[in-house]
Amino acid sequence: MNKSNADLQKIIEYIFSRTDYDKINRLQRLQLSANEFREDKKRKLCENNDFNLEIFYTHPDHERRKETIYYDLQYGHESKLAGTGLFESHFQNVFLHNNFPNVVKYIFPEIFKKESWNFADQKALEEFCKGIFDFEIPSYKEAIPIRLATYFYPEILLPIFKINHLENICKAFGFETNAHSYGDKLFIFNSFLLGQMNNLKYSNIIKQNMANQIYYTVDLMGRLNNQEAYDNIIGLTRKKWVREFYEEGYEILISLQLIR
Repeated sequence: MNKSNADLQKIIEYIFSRTDYDKINRLQRLQLSANEFREDKKRKLCENNDFNLEIFYTHPDHERRKETIYYDLQYGHESKLAGTGLFESHFQNVFLHNNFPNVVKYIFPEIFKKESWNFADQKALEEFCKGIFDFEIPSYKEAIPIRLATYFYPEILLPIFKINHLENICKAFGFETNAHSYGDKLFIFNSFLLGQMNNLKYSNIIKQNMANQIYYTVDLMGRLNNQEAYDNIIGLTRKKWVREFYEEGYEILISLQLIR
C-alpha cells in the first residue's frame, strides 16, 4: 500500500470509528420529525388511490402550503437534513407538469394499488435507479429524481443529489467506474458506498454525512499538499455546509498527523 492509500485508509477508519454524539443526536431528532411528516404524506397519498397534486405542491398563497412535500423539501425538516440547492421554479416545472403523475406512479406505485418495489432484490433496485430518469419533464434531470427517490425510500440510497458529487466521493474512497448513464452511476455508486459502510449501524442520512466528511477531508489534504493555504481555502468556500466539512477535516488531518 503506498503512502496516499495508507493516508486514505487512516482517514476512513478515523471517521468511521469516531462518534460525534452531538451531531448524530441532532440529525436523529430531525430525522424522526421528517419521518413522521413523510409517513403522513404517504398515507394520505394512498387514501384515495389517486394522484393528489396538493400533497406535493401548492402556490405560495395557498392555506396548506406548509403541509406540502415541496415545502418540507425546501424549508422543513427535509431541507435541514439534505438540501437540494434548487429554486421553487425547478420544483414547480416538475410538479405542475402533466407527466408528473406518471413519475409518482413509478416511484410510489402503492398510490395506484400497484405492487410496491422490492428493494431487497438488487435487480429491482437497479431497475428503479435507471427508471427514475426516464421522464421528459423540464427541470427533471438529476437532483429532483434522486431527491424524490430518497424522500420516499430514505433507506435505499444516500441523500446526495448530484451524480458528480457521488462520483467524487467514490473517488475519494479509491473507487471508479466506466458507467455512463445517470441510472447506472446512481446504482453503482450507492451500492459501493453503502457496502463500505455496511457495518455502521446508522441511517443513510448519517452515513451520507460521514461520506461527505471523508470526501472533503481527502480533498483538503490534497489541496494543502499542493501548497494552498488553509485560510484561503476556507475564505473561498462560500457554502457554509462545505466550509464546516473542511474545518472538521482540518482537525482530523492534524489529529492523524497527516499535516502540520
